[in-house]
Amino acid sequence: MASEDVVGKRSESAAVTRIVNLAGEAKTATEGVKAPSHALLSISKSLAAGGIAGGVSRTAVAPLERLKILLQVQNPHNIKYNGTVQGLKYIWRTEGFRGLFKGNGTNCARIVPNSAVKFFSYEEASKQILWLYRRQTGKEDAELTPVLRLGAGACAGIIAMSATYPMDMVRGRITVQTDKSPTQYRGIFHALRTVLAEEGPRALYKGWLPSVIGVIPYVGLNFAVYESLKDWLVKSKPFGPTQDSELSVATKLACGAAAGTVGQTVAYPLDVVRRRMQMVGWKDASSVVSGDGKSKIPIQYNGMIDTFRKTVRYEGVGALYKGLVPNSVKVVPSIAIAFVTYECASVLSHGASGSQAAALLQFMNSTLESNSVTFLSICSFSACNWIGVSCDPIRHHRVTAINLSQMNLCGNIPPQLGNLSFLVSLNISKNDFHGEIPAELSRLRRLRVLDLAVNNVTGALPNWIGSFPELQVLYLGNNNFRGLIPPSISSNSSKLTTINLARNSLQGSIPRGIFNISSLEKLFLVGNALSGNILASMCDNLPRLSSLSLSLNNFYGEIPTGIGQCEELRELSLSLNQFNGSSPEGIGKLKKLELIYFASNHLTGPIPKWIANLTMLRYLDLNSNNRKIAIPEELSSLSNLQSLNLGFNNLIGTIPLGIFNLSMLNLISYNFLTTYSQNPNLNAILPDLIDWQNLSNLVVLSLYGNELTGSLPSTIKHLQNLQAIDLKINKLTEVQLDYFCGLSKLGLLQLRQNQISGPIPKCLGNVTSMRYVYLGSNLLSSSLPEELWNLKDLLELDLSTNSLSSFLSPQVKDLRVATYINLSRNYFSGGIPITIGDMGNLIYLSLANNQFQCSSPGSVGKMLSLQALDLSFNPVSGSIPFSLEALQNLRQSNLSFNNLSGEIPSNGSFKNFTSESFMSNHALCGAARFNVPSCPSNSSKTVRPKKAFSRLKLV
Repeated sequence: MASEDVVGKRSESAAVTRIVNLAGEAKTATEGVKAPSHALLSISKSLAAGGIAGGVSRTAVAPLERLKILLQVQNPHNIKYNGTVQGLKYIWRTEGFRGLFKGNGTNCARIVPNSAVKFFSYEEASKQILWLYRRQTGKEDAELTPVLRLGAGACAGIIAMSATYPMDMVRGRITVQTDKSPTQYRGIFHALRTVLAEEGPRALYKGWLPSVIGVIPYVGLNFAVYESLKDWLVKSKPFGPTQDSELSVATKLACGAAAGTVGQTVAYPLDVVRRRMQMVGWKDASSVVSGDGKSKIPIQYNGMIDTFRKTVRYEGVGALYKGLVPNSVKVVPSIAIAFVTYECASVLSHGASGSQAAALLQFMNSTLESNSVTFLSICSFSACNWIGVSCDPIRHHRVTAINLSQMNLCGNIPPQLGNLSFLVSLNISKNDFHGEIPAELSRLRRLRVLDLAVNNVTGALPNWIGSFPELQVLYLGNNNFRGLIPPSISSNSSKLTTINLARNSLQGSIPRGIFNISSLEKLFLVGNALSGNILASMCDNLPRLSSLSLSLNNFYGEIPTGIGQCEELRELSLSLNQFNGSSPEGIGKLKKLELIYFASNHLTGPIPKWIANLTMLRYLDLNSNNRKIAIPEELSSLSNLQSLNLGFNNLIGTIPLGIFNLSMLNLISYNFLTTYSQNPNLNAILPDLIDWQNLSNLVVLSLYGNELTGSLPSTIKHLQNLQAIDLKINKLTEVQLDYFCGLSKLGLLQLRQNQISGPIPKCLGNVTSMRYVYLGSNLLSSSLPEELWNLKDLLELDLSTNSLSSFLSPQVKDLRVATYINLSRNYFSGGIPITIGDMGNLIYLSLANNQFQCSSPGSVGKMLSLQALDLSFNPVSGSIPFSLEALQNLRQSNLSFNNLSGEIPSNGSFKNFTSESFMSNHALCGAARFNVPSCPSNSSKTVRPKKAFSRLKLV
C-alpha cells in the first residue's frame, strides 16, 4: 500500500505539473508581444487546423486515391486495373513507388485549402444556423440537430468545392496521364496555364454542377453522421459513463469511418459523372466501340444529365460505382483521420486561454486533496476536455459551463473562478464546499445559472448576489447562510425566474424588491427563520409566479388578500408558520392551483366554499390548525384530488359522502392520507361514512384517533391497491378481519385499541405482502391459527391485550425475519417453544402476563439480536439459563413475578441489570446487587447443568 501511495502521489504531481506548464505556456505566449485581433487569430487557427487535417489524411491514402481515379476513367475495352490489390500492384510494377503518390503534391495543394475552407466554413455555418435556430425557437440552450448539422455541412462543402474546384480538375488530369498521354503536364501551374490556353476559363469548372450537387450529401452527411454519432455515444452511454473528452481515438476513428462511408456511397455516382466531364476534350479519355466492333468512337458529354445518361447507356448502372471498393477502403482511414486530426489540431491551437486554464487549475487544486483520483484521472491536454467543463464549440472554445454536481468535492470556492468571464452556468451543488462565496464571482457578468445548493457555504449573502444582469436561476438552498436577504438581490435581476434560498438560517423579512421581479416563476424560502407579514400587494408584479414555498418559517399575520392576482400559481406552501385569520377569498381565483399546504398554522373559520373553483387541485393539507370547522360539500367536486389531510382539527357536523366518490384519491410520494385523523368530536358509523368501492386508487387509509363505531363494510375488499390501513384508537366492534384476506398488496394492518372480537381468521396467513400486524388491545379470542406463521416476511406482530389462549406453536420460528413480537396480556399456556431460539433477528420479545408454566428455554441464548425480553407475570419455574449471558445486545430484561429459582447469571449483559428485573420469584440467589440471598458455595455445580431447561413440555 505504501508503494501505491507513492506512485499515486507521483502521478498527481506529474499531472499537476503538466497542467501548470500548459497554463504557463499559454500565459507566456501572450506576454511581451502585441496580440493580433482575436477574430483574425481564431480564423487563422481554424484554417490551419483544417489544412493540417486535409494534408495528413490525403497523404495517408494517396495510393488509393490515384487508383480510384484510374478505375473511374479507364477504357472499358482496355482494362489495366482490375480491383484494388491488383491495381496497386500494377502501378508499383509499372511506375514504381513514386507512381503510387503521383499527383499527391497537386492533390495536397488542392485538399489543404479545401479542407481548411471546409472545416472553417462548417464552424461558421454552424454558428449562424444555431443562432437562427435559437432565435426562432426561443431556446437559448438549444443544440444543433442532425438536420441542422447536415445543412451546415452542405454549406461548407459548397463553399470549399467552389473555392478549390480548378485545382481539383487539373489534379484529376495529372493523376491519369501516362507516358502515352497526348499532353504532358509538368506541374499544377503548367496544367492550369495549358487548360486556360487550349480550352478556356470555363474548362476549369467542367463538372462543377454535379460536384456541387454531390458535395451537398457527401460533406453534409460526413459532418452530420460524425457529430451525431459522437453525441449519441456520449448521451446514451452504451459503453458506460462517458464524456466527449473520453471518447477514445479508436471510437472517433470509427465514427469518422461510418460518416465517410455513408456520405461517399450516396454521392459516389455524382463523383463519377464529375470526373468524366473533367476528362472531356482529353483524347481517348472515354470511348465506345463502333457498330462494326473494329474501332473506337470518342464519347462527347454535353452536361451532367447527358453524362449520366450515356454512362448508364453504354456501360450500365454499375459504371456509376466504378472504383467504389478501393474508394471505400480509402474513405475509412481518410475521413476518420481528417476528423480526428482536425480535432487534435484544433484543441492544440485553441484550448482554453491562460487565465481560464489557471482558474480551472486553481479550482482543481482546491479540491485535489479530497478527490484527486477523480480529477487527475480525467484531466486531458485541453481544459475544455475535463469532466464537468464545457466550452463553446463554435466560439473560440471559451469555458461556458462548469457542472461538478455530486462529485464529492470539498474545500473553499476558489476566487479564480471569477476569471472565467464567459461562464454562463456554474453548478457545484451537492458537494462539501465551505467558507463564504468569494467576491470575485461577481465578475461573471454573463452568468445565467448559479447553483451552490447542498453544500456548507457560510456567511451572509453578499450584496452583489443580484448584480448578474443575465441571471435566470439562483440555487443557494441547503447551506448555512445567515443574516438577512440583501435587498440588492432584485436590483439587476430582470431575467430571474427561480430563487431558491431554502433550508438556510436566514432571518428578517422578505425584501420588497423580490416581489417586483416580473420574470420570477419560483420562489423557495422554506426552512429558514424568516418572519414578518407578507405584503398584501405581493402579486401585483408577479404575473408568472407558479410556485411559492414559505413553509417552516416564522411568518405571521393574515395570508395576503392579493395572492389571488398570481394567476399562474400552481403550488402554494405556507405550512408551519404562524398565519392566522381565514383563508382569503382571492385564492379561489387561482384556477391553476394544484397544491395547497396550510398545515400547522393558526387559521380560523370554515373551509371556504370557493374551494370548488380549484378544479385542478391535487393536494390539500389543512391539518393541525386546531380549528372548529365543518367539511363543505364543495370538496366533493374536486375530481383531481389525490391527497386530503384535515387531521388534528375539530371537525364538526356531517361528512359529505360525495368526497368518497373522488376516484383519484390515493397516496403518492409517501404522504399519508390522514383525512380525518385525530378529530375527537368526529363520531360516525363507519359504513355510513364511506362508500368504499369508489376509492379504487386508495393506497393508505388512516382514520385513527376518532370515535368511529360500527364495523367495516364488505366493499373494502374491492380496494385492491391498499397498502396500509390505520384505524387504531376508535370504537370499532364487529370488524370482519377476513375482509383483508384478499388485499394482496396490504403491508400494514393497524387496528390497535378498538373493540374487535372473534378469532383471527386463517386466511390472514395468505396475505404474504404483510409486514406489520397490530391487533393489540381488542377483544380477540380463541387460539392462533397455524396459517399465521406463513407470513414469512412479517417484521412486527402485536397481539397483546386480548383474550387469545392455547399453546404457542413451535412454528413461530417460521417468522425468521421478525424483529418485534408482543403476545403479552393474553391466556397462552404450556411451554415456551425451543424453536423460538431460531428467530435470530428478533429485537423485542414480550410474553408477559400469560400462563406459561414450563421453564424458559436455553435456546433463547441464540437470539443474539435480542435487546428486550419480558417474561414477567407468568408461573414460569426452574432456573435462568446461563446461555442468556451470551446476549450482548440485551438492554432490558424483565423476569419478575415468576416461580424462578437458582442462581442469577452475573456476566455478559446481566452486569447491567438490577433487582427490579428479578423481584417476586420463588428462590433466586446470586449477587448482592440483585437483592437476593447469596448462593451456597456448591451452587454452581448443582444449579448450572449444561442442559438446563433445554427440554420443554408442550401440552
